[in-house]
Amino acid sequence: EPRVFGGEGNGGVIYPALHPGRDAPLGMALILQLLADRGVSLREQLELYPPFVIHKDKVALEGRFSTEAISKLAEGLGPTSIDTQDGVKASFDDGWFHLRVSNTEGIVRVITEASTEEKSLQFQSRARDVLRASWSG
Repeated sequence: EPRVFGGEGNGGVIYPALHPGRDAPLGMALILQLLADRGVSLREQLELYPPFVIHKDKVALEGRFSTEAISKLAEGLGPTSIDTQDGVKASFDDGWFHLRVSNTEGIVRVITEASTEEKSLQFQSRARDVLRASWSG
């Protein structure tokens, strides 16, 4: 039976079946339970997943953050999908970038992920270009 849970990059995991709050040790417990259920080591489990490189950065908020303008500009890059549930996440065959305004600081968070360091940094550059273009145009 699938388990529904969510999390944040800071280690906070939310598992609604247990309680509605963030709980970092719960993340560790879920991983240990998975390993025990499957009878594998952490290394064996990790080898089942393709490698990905994630980069997290931030840019000072220098203009209005417009989901519509950013989405329109990102469309020009040929993404496979664009998700605007929380900022703008543009997905491509070889990775993705996510731009979102921080809830606590005057910044835009720029998060990218790809199969290599070089590709992840290329997505960082594309995301920053899209963001700057949305402010100037």
